[in-house]
Amino acid sequence: MKKTILSLLTLFITLSAFAQAPELINYQAIIRSADGNLVLDSPIGMQISILQTSATGSAVYTETHTTTTNANGLVTIMIGGGTSADDFSAIDWSNGPYFIKTETDIAGGTNYTITGTSQLLSVPYALYAKNGTKFTETNEGLEYDGGNITLTQPGATIKLTSPNGTVYEIGVNDSGQLSLPTSGTTATVPTQLYAYGSFNGWDATTALQFGDYYQNYVGFKYFTAGTEIKFLAAQNEGVVYGGNSLSGILIENGNAFVIPANGFYKLEVDRYNLQYSITSINAVLNQNYTQNTTMQYDVANNFFYSTSDYSNILFRIGDIEFGDNLSDGILEVEGAIITNPFPAGWPTLYKVYLNFNLTGNYTAE
Repeated sequence: MKKTILSLLTLFITLSAFAQAPELINYQAIIRSADGNLVLDSPIGMQISILQTSATGSAVYTETHTTTTNANGLVTIMIGGGTSADDFSAIDWSNGPYFIKTETDIAGGTNYTITGTSQLLSVPYALYAKNGTKFTETNEGLEYDGGNITLTQPGATIKLTSPNGTVYEIGVNDSGQLSLPTSGTTATVPTQLYAYGSFNGWDATTALQFGDYYQNYVGFKYFTAGTEIKFLAAQNEGVVYGGNSLSGILIENGNAFVIPANGFYKLEVDRYNLQYSITSINAVLNQNYTQNTTMQYDVANNFFYSTSDYSNILFRIGDIEFGDNLSDGILEVEGAIITNPFPAGWPTLYKVYLNFNLTGNYTAE
């Protein structure tokens, strides 16, 4: 007898749209003879078995089919719709793994000479999600009667569709903060703005208040790479803002901002249209407006420092200058030029301590 080769073409999983129809697995295969030729327009007998645990495990379901290949050698059957004494809907798909074993008789009978076994992967378990002991199909969707639902794939999200068809996505970051965007932009302009995130353990009560600079919310802080940040309208979690990048329009319940690299950053938000930007900045010692000496940042002690022997100086952090109106060591935005307390030409080490809200102080040593 000429041997015939069964080639698996594809395997589909479908859930019937009819309440009374059984669930079916759409199975297709191409039949070739031993010499590689397609078996065209020929009767085929097939036996399908669902094996549990392994490729040699026990059959939990078996059925037979009599069908015909088409003009391309393709045979199509619906597993779950063949002749069987078993109940396909009784298979507990949560108790896998499962394997599908196919046996074929080229003559259309039950003398099966071609055998193949392959594992059923994740898709068939949609059958369990629909008809398992915990889920019930209703006119409104699926009802769940059980404990916790767990999404184990890292980065998995839940998508919800609004009545007008808009899809919104619920996600969570590595710090357990939910991302629940409610709209493309927010219409709520806060009277105050605060920053919190992984740098303070996502504690809203210790969120840092922004400073005010020409009607913009501005904050300065050193962050390490990977730090996650969101903004608050108050020191609680009533109104939370996020976004999808390091610049744009704030989104209520948007994603956390992620700092890309270690550095000192300026966070700025236009208080009228909530346009925001998060940028890495430098600090310089501005000497008589003509020469700028780069200031270094001491991460451990949280201050900038640089040496100058000029008589008069200012500090410029990013694009904002700081001076001292009262010569008392307290910084003011666009304050007066600072006079070197030591004799002219005397090398003086300046240390600048800058708070998030644009306040701060300095020392001359």
